[in-house]
Amino acid sequence: MNGDVRHERQRILILLGTDVHPFARLCDWADQRATAHPEEDVLVQHGATAAPRTARGVEMLAPDELHRTLISMDAVVTHGGPGTIAAARAAGLAPLIIPRDPAHGEHVDDHQLRFARWASERGLGEVVLHVDLLDQALDAAAPHTRSTDENPQEQVAASTRRVLEELRVLRSRGASRRRLPSLKPPTWA
Repeated sequence: MNGDVRHERQRILILLGTDVHPFARLCDWADQRATAHPEEDVLVQHGATAAPRTARGVEMLAPDELHRTLISMDAVVTHGGPGTIAAARAAGLAPLIIPRDPAHGEHVDDHQLRFARWASERGLGEVVLHVDLLDQALDAAAPHTRSTDENPQEQVAASTRRVLEELRVLRSRGASRRRLPSLKPPTWA
């Protein structure tokens, strides 16, 4: 729940991002969730993906609108983009991350799969690779979707600084021209 405030309906935000590739499997899951759980308020930021049929939908959220929306939510399910993961953390939420998968035509490459794994390994969110597992993950996470960080904004800033420093070091070594073992695509089932 959102701090000490109790709501009649659990509010869930689904962030598909702004990429031009459709993310239909996550939008379809949101519709299925809204149908199966009419007591929940399911809001989908769908971008270029066709609007949801059952869940509420909004094409885009400006950064300030996104923050206001996030802080009013009980849970967030997001694509594997660093910006939305950081925004969820900054709003005090521990996101469920379902990265866009190029095998489904959801992106041009596997960078979201790799970033989601990296973020999960650092406790920035929980990765769910298959929509079939989202209901179970969301129901299990529901009491714990608020971040336990005392200062989530500082935690996000510190993570960002670490990533930038790692990239600076790699670039100075000429590593930007080759793939590193730690950046290989995940071998998840």
